[in-house]
Amino acid sequence: MADFTDTHPRIPLDSEQNWQKIQDTITQSLLQTIESKFASGELDPGLKAYVTERTMQWKDQLVHNAIPNLRLNGMPYEEYLESPENTEPFDESLDRKIRSLAAEKELIQVQVAERRAKTPKAIRALMEDLVRRQIAGEWVPLEEDQAMDGVEENKDLILNKEEIVRTFDSALHTLSSINKNLPNQLSRTAQAQQVAEDMALLGP
Repeated sequence: MADFTDTHPRIPLDSEQNWQKIQDTITQSLLQTIESKFASGELDPGLKAYVTERTMQWKDQLVHNAIPNLRLNGMPYEEYLESPENTEPFDESLDRKIRSLAAEKELIQVQVAERRAKTPKAIRALMEDLVRRQIAGEWVPLEEDQAMDGVEENKDLILNKEEIVRTFDSALHTLSSINKNLPNQLSRTAQAQQVAEDMALLGP
């Protein structure tokens, strides 16, 4: 199965033959360079075999070190080498689409996590602000120097203030329930979205 969680991008190969051709080109270029260096006869001919052997060793090590950076048929090259006969034809376009959807999924998960953390607090702050505004707009406190015999004529205002306080407490209780249930609702929404994405990947 293709590994879509590589820590770094890999270079895609068209085929195993393509990779072998690259290696052959490197080998040919190195051998031609060695031949040109010894063609003048100025260098010790006995040194040529040694230089050639060491150069080919270096080339083999270079090829080996390149393997972790290659991808063939949609999978890491080292996995392909383990079972090349079981490898199915690969759709590069589909692979890019899947990688794009995976990145989009990660972004959505981050956004959902942020909303889970911020939304309950934002709703609570909004509710508290609305209730405070209602209290400020409807409750007129008594003046300090107002005589006690004036309490009766402000009775409705005092009762109204008590009703607002009860409403405020009720609103806070409701908000607490929302605060508890909201994470579950967001989780269900995220799960539903994930199911929709998985079904979309399956195609018609």
